[in-house]
Amino acid sequence: MPAAVSNIVLSVATQTFAGEAFSPTWDASSLSASLIYLATPSDAGNGSFTKPDGNNEYAGDTPVLTDGTFGTIDYVVSGNHDSLTCIGSDAGAGNFVTYTLTASANGYDITNIMSGGGWNDNGRDQQAYTVYYSTVASPTNFIPLAVVNYNPVNPVGISTTRATITPATGVLAANVAAVKFDMTSPAGENGYEGYSELAVYGLPSGPLYKAPAVSSISRSGVNLIVTGTNGYPANSSYTWLLTTNLSAPITWTTNSTGALDGTGSFSNTIPINPSQKASFFRLRLP
Repeated sequence: MPAAVSNIVLSVATQTFAGEAFSPTWDASSLSASLIYLATPSDAGNGSFTKPDGNNEYAGDTPVLTDGTFGTIDYVVSGNHDSLTCIGSDAGAGNFVTYTLTASANGYDITNIMSGGGWNDNGRDQQAYTVYYSTVASPTNFIPLAVVNYNPVNPVGISTTRATITPATGVLAANVAAVKFDMTSPAGENGYEGYSELAVYGLPSGPLYKAPAVSSISRSGVNLIVTGTNGYPANSSYTWLLTTNLSAPITWTTNSTGALDGTGSFSNTIPINPSQKASFFRLRLP
């Protein structure tokens, strides 16, 4: 098992075969447990995922990416690639696919990600992509998670690869709303490559809370007037905690409570004691 880099472990397996047709022998029984099993992309690149131009062997479309199988590759150069999808950096190819995970209101804690790829020669059997995720708190903001960039060395005949992304500890990401596979970066060989399967595994997340950013602080008599914005979720309760000593062990007491409004913002009056030399406040959700 390779060493983890920033808590990400990337392991790759390769199979090759010199016959006329080849189906990888990896166990595919867990593919149907994928969170995107049989899913249709919620967003995708504008190019062709089949590349039916007479030169690229009429590969399959996006449904094969989540059909639960690694498929079979035909060794005949002029044959079809029905079990593969063409994705890559070429302007005419499908460049990316995004899958929205809708079944859990709080998103998912992603435990591992798998991708399968291959081709009937060594010209398009590379896997090269960046996987991103967004959270339920910001579903349109995609955050880079891991990079896969693997090209089998001089395979004989047909080559297939399986890349697996796992965390060294914990989960890959929490409260995930959507996962995006972007095959434009890093750029793979010859403009596009063949991918046979994408799988994402995880469990429903618990509630996600994001403290609002404090936007202003002012004083009015024996009160602090504090405002904040962009908390999550809207209308959730919060507590201002107070301590007068930051030396361990810190003892926090409740100063006041409130609730975010419908936009995740707040304006709160915090009582202060002028006789205290110092007071320290902490905002807690929920």
